[in-house]
Amino acid sequence: MSETTHLMSETTHPWKALLQSGRFASFETRDGARIRYATWQPEGAVRGTVVFLNGRTEFIEKYLETIADLLARGFAVWTKDWRGQGLSTRPLANPRKGHARSFEPLLGDLQDFLTEIVRPNSAGPYLALAHSMGGHLTLRTLAEHPGFFSGAVLSAPMVAIQTLGWPGLVVEGLAELATQFGFGEHYVPGMGDADPYQTGFDVNILTSDPDRFRQTQIWTEENPALGLGGPTYGWMRTAFRSMRKMDDPDYVRDMDVPVLFLSAGEERIVRNDAQERLSERLPKGQFVSLAGARHEILLERDPIRARFWEAFDGFTKAGPST
Repeated sequence: MSETTHLMSETTHPWKALLQSGRFASFETRDGARIRYATWQPEGAVRGTVVFLNGRTEFIEKYLETIADLLARGFAVWTKDWRGQGLSTRPLANPRKGHARSFEPLLGDLQDFLTEIVRPNSAGPYLALAHSMGGHLTLRTLAEHPGFFSGAVLSAPMVAIQTLGWPGLVVEGLAELATQFGFGEHYVPGMGDADPYQTGFDVNILTSDPDRFRQTQIWTEENPALGLGGPTYGWMRTAFRSMRKMDDPDYVRDMDVPVLFLSAGEERIVRNDAQERLSERLPKGQFVSLAGARHEILLERDPIRARFWEAFDGFTKAGPST
């Protein structure tokens, strides 16, 4: 484990001060990758620990406001950059490509993070708060490594993805064929080095809040190394193969901890119907739809975020943090 530095300029950002109160470090994986992580402690009594797991393309700084909200609720917070994004190791010579040959290394990194770093240094109960791809990998962790988390809150989890009007099987088959024929490291059509925030607010499909949209842009303008472009065929194949596991009743049957699904009413990236069906199949699943929210619920307008936190607070009062 080694301490890392903040690669930030002096541009004003409303949550930059919170960086100074956190501890940033990294750990080396068994295959030599370096995974960057951070932790914060609340003032006063600690209710428990929240492990925040972000989505594809994301990085620790993007969710400092969420971390502040959790600290105000009395939770210790741990979070990290997934391998392949943020300031963790990236797999290809072009670091902008969102690539994965398998999600197994990401799951292994998470398991090591939880058992070797979080548990020895932070008291339970342990709650997962995860967004999009992070929600998907949290579900897989609940299924394959039960016993650590006593509950999970999932923001727009990647149970299944939208395929822009194309049949899902066609898109899945194309990703398989392209990867098999040696194009796995190529971008899927329409994607390139630009990250989702290298666009105008008016055409974005992630949030309806212009200020929080701009705040995310500031992080990658100050430190371009944080940014990530589109997915490759290899990443798409990996995602489809991993999402298939959620269709197996035996795979999800033993997820017996409370899981709250918070769905974005104006979603254009993942599939809300798949989230709702999965929530109904879980022994302790709950599903809440947030009208007016786009995909990045935690970066939405204040009234939408207030409804998110109302659901979160109701869940944690009755659930693992009591």
